[in-house]
Amino acid sequence: MARSWNRSLRWAFSATVFAVVGWVAWSNRRVLVDGVGLIGHAHAGWLVAAVGAVALLYLCRSLVYRVPLRLLGYTVPWTFLWEVAVIASAVQQLVPSSGASSYAFLTFALNRRGVSSGQASLIALIDTLSYAFAAATLAVISLAYIALTGTLDVKALIAFAPGAVLAAVAVWVYGRQRDKEGFIRLVLRLKKRVSSWLGATGSDAPVREFLEEYYRGKAVLLRHRRAFAKMIALQYLAVCADAGAVYLSFLALGLHPGLLVVFLGFILSMAAGTVVSAPAGGGSFEVVMSAYLARQGMDTAQAVAGTLLFRLVSFWIPVAVSGVLMLNFRRRKKEIRREAKPRAV
Repeated sequence: MARSWNRSLRWAFSATVFAVVGWVAWSNRRVLVDGVGLIGHAHAGWLVAAVGAVALLYLCRSLVYRVPLRLLGYTVPWTFLWEVAVIASAVQQLVPSSGASSYAFLTFALNRRGVSSGQASLIALIDTLSYAFAAATLAVISLAYIALTGTLDVKALIAFAPGAVLAAVAVWVYGRQRDKEGFIRLVLRLKKRVSSWLGATGSDAPVREFLEEYYRGKAVLLRHRRAFAKMIALQYLAVCADAGAVYLSFLALGLHPGLLVVFLGFILSMAAGTVVSAPAGGGSFEVVMSAYLARQGMDTAQAVAGTLLFRLVSFWIPVAVSGVLMLNFRRRKKEIRREAKPRAV
């Protein structure tokens, strides 16, 4: 009953977001039409460069997965990890759940291809932590700049709060899991409460086995602390590639906004998307990015055109590609091999 109620609330919230964005689009329909019209004049060369930046983004994400996999002794084709990165990103945006959907898919994909469930979960968790660290530091830097320069008012800064909360939760989980026995007891207590709440019963053995696999994998990673630093560096590069795709999208329209303006607008819009937990962001990214750039002096129709072009390149095209990849993904056999000994990176 509670799960059904929560699901209904999420769908109601998503419907509200779409309704509000739809109202904003209708109220500014002339600007929207003018903006869409400008997209047809995009320069093909810069557009291809924007697509290349998005491809670089997914390459960085795939290399992030590869670091802990190699440490744990797995040999993985980079093409497989690139496909996983594309699909995981599409799943996260289509099924927003504060990172849980992409975490679940990554765990599923690795486990389906031969990685043990505990180690697959460990890799997904470390990926989430490395991304959270990179995103949080960029958000803090952007927040500090905005506060010092007065670029936005206090109300707009609220958009950063959910991202900060998620990062704090990830850090809390990381801190608790450092005490193995205490963390296992905590997880089992939570499992008992959830089972009681749902009226379900089950043995603790699968949970214990899962956590033991997790800690066996963690022991390998602790011997290679530089690996986590390497993952964070790749996450920074991935965010920069994404922001670069925004800038290149505007260049394709013959516009030359400031790099810093584009970067701050991108971070703010992504933070707003965290607040608005709706499929594909419910159009919130487009509204926030366009409004921010217009406030910085760009023509509103041009701001709309550049933002829509970026979303076409960074979201709609990858979603279409991920659909094709998913069909092939389900048919493919195990592609990850385990070596006798873990390899250093």
